Amino acid sequence: MKTTRIALSVAAIILFSFLVVPSVAVRATNCITVSAVNPSNPSLTAAVVATSGTTITGNIDASTCDVGVFVPNTVSDVTISATIHDANQYGVFADGGVSGQPNATDVFVTGSTIFNVGNHNNGVFSPNGVQTGIGIYFSNGVTGSISGNTIYNYQKGGIVVFDFTGSVTDNTVTGLGPVKFIAQNGIQLGYPEQGRYFPASNVVNVAGNVVTGNIYTEGGTAGGVPYVSTGILVYASSGPVGELQSSIQTTNEVSQNQADVVVSVA
Repeated sequence: MKTTRIALSVAAIILFSFLVVPSVAVRATNCITVSAVNPSNPSLTAAVVATSGTTITGNIDASTCDVGVFVPNTVSDVTISATIHDANQYGVFADGGVSGQPNATDVFVTGSTIFNVGNHNNGVFSPNGVQTGIGIYFSNGVTGSISGNTIYNYQKGGIVVFDFTGSVTDNTVTGLGPVKFIAQNGIQLGYPEQGRYFPASNVVNVAGNVVTGNIYTEGGTAGGVPYVSTGILVYASSGPVGELQSSIQTTNEVSQNQADVVVSVA
């Protein structure tokens, strides 16, 4: 396992301008253009691009970049334990494949602090109603775990995973509090827009999370369904809604959200 520290001192920035650091791409003054598979986006930019077998640490200032740390769908065995801030769309983006393509595997985000993810005006975090700004995003098929992270000042969501079979444990996720411009979700498990549902059998591995401060004040509906901010939102593959909701409520500390725990079954 290779360990690369990312420093932001003037000396380090000058050094990185001339040297290529093995196994991890480090942003100095420019973001790195990457091509995401899911959702498809050939022109995202990232402060750091992970390669297989690396541990990413340090202070990652993602100012002007779309992503703090991007994990391509062909990469495996990556640990991220860093302070990541001021990305425009994602703090950490682990990419999953579509149509038989590979997925990022064994991606472990642990002990990281992630904040100020979303819209920026003149370099200042200025969240708005655009449905992006996610602290940790694991696309379909990605494997690994998300544990012990502190995530706050996100525009749309703290953690979003698709059909994830790993654990989501001991994270502290804090929303913006009452806002009228976007319905935030602290932790979202499952992504029905792509037919990806969180395995009901894996709900037991979502535990010890503290989720607060996701409150939407504006109201409104879509197709008769009200817009609501949630602490933990579960789109499960199957199972009794009541049992799944009870499991989430009893193993996590979810409070002071517009709706603390919401479960929907495919």
